[in-house]
Amino acid sequence: MSNSPFSVCQNGDETTIYLNGDWTYKLKQTHFNELRKTIQNARNINLDFSNLSDLDYFSAVLIKKAISGKIYQFSYESKKVRAIFEFINDENIDFKDIPQKKSENIFSQIGRSV
Repeated sequence: MSNSPFSVCQNGDETTIYLNGDWTYKLKQTHFNELRKTIQNARNINLDFSNLSDLDYFSAVLIKKAISGKIYQFSYESKKVRAIFEFINDENIDFKDIPQKKSENIFSQIGRSV
């Protein structure tokens, strides 16, 4: 398997996305952006977690936001991955209000102790 964070297989109108390696807060933002763009261009999505080494809640929430409004299914073997998604799929939790990181202006740091 390659070092790419995900790979895509198209079969008719179904797009299978294989997540590879570690999907944690350490993963580059560009990889999440690439995944989101891939999902936006797909119709029926199968997210396959079988090649995943690690997943944290942060990444799971970003993945959930990316698939919002799409027809999707999950394929996973890991009990940990299943438990994370069962938790964040709880209808009582609203993930729409996740705060976005605000980029600070270099001048806003003047006078602040380090």
